[in-house]
Amino acid sequence: MSEQFKICKSEQIVISGLRFDSWNGEIKCGLEKFIPKDALFCETDGAHIFFKESCIGSDPHPFPYLCEAARYLEGGWIVGIDYVKNQYFTPLFT
Repeated sequence: MSEQFKICKSEQIVISGLRFDSWNGEIKCGLEKFIPKDALFCETDGAHIFFKESCIGSDPHPFPYLCEAARYLEGGWIVGIDYVKNQYFTPLFT
């Protein structure tokens, strides 16, 4: 008897103590239209931090319009958007 397994991408990840969950796709400012719908996000005061799993060097950049602020960290790209000011930023973790 054979069994089939389905491998699913993670719908939750913890990076530097912040929990990233599935993003519902709700756009709070114009910059968020450049975020892939399958990205994970963490909400902070007035900002969203987005994470998208990616294999650097072989997968296309998930945030091409925000690439100057995106940072590769723990197996994926991360970028922040201040939806109050409609600005993007580089999240820094120490």
